[in-house]
Amino acid sequence: MHGPDPDTLYPLAGYDKLIFLKHFVKASNIMIGDYTYFDDRRYGPDKFEENNVLYNYDFSKNRLVIGKFCAIAAETRFIMTGDHKLDAFSTFPTSFSPAIAIGWRICVDHWGKGYATEGAKAALEYGFSKLQLKEIVATCAVENAGSRKVMEKIGMKYDPENDFTLPNVPIENKMSKCVLYRITKKEWENRANNPSPFCRIQYCKNP
Repeated sequence: MHGPDPDTLYPLAGYDKLIFLKHFVKASNIMIGDYTYFDDRRYGPDKFEENNVLYNYDFSKNRLVIGKFCAIAAETRFIMTGDHKLDAFSTFPTSFSPAIAIGWRICVDHWGKGYATEGAKAALEYGFSKLQLKEIVATCAVENAGSRKVMEKIGMKYDPENDFTLPNVPIENKMSKCVLYRITKKEWENRANNPSPFCRIQYCKNP
């Protein structure tokens, strides 16, 4: 029994929404196996690089390698780059830059479960203990009560003098106005040495 020819564009004759993906990818750092196919009836499968491969900048050193016999769903997203330089000039200068910031983005289904708080705590510990940073900041929209609560939980303090507005975002957009929170290494160390009595964990032996 023989399958479709991988050198053809479409595995199914007469149906152009299903493609052998390797023929439609142009980026040199994306490698697709011969029989891997992709079906996207909404935007067209030829838009795979545009809609499904995110942040694949020219300077990225990352590669995307997809195996020989894969079926890729239309909603699949590949996030490519992590090559941001920490010592580069910002294209969005602020009153508090240069600065090292932490951030988080959690799926709605997982809000309120403490994941952002635990991740942010780990980021602070790494930044202050391993990297020996002097200060770490975090920003979010004014109306983002959830993120502001996380910042306060991990010991950050609101700095109202450094509120700012995002460029290229309409002023009427509620995400345009942002706040700044910050914490110094000394403040973090004091907090670590003197935890809140409500945050302590007591281990008890079985009677």
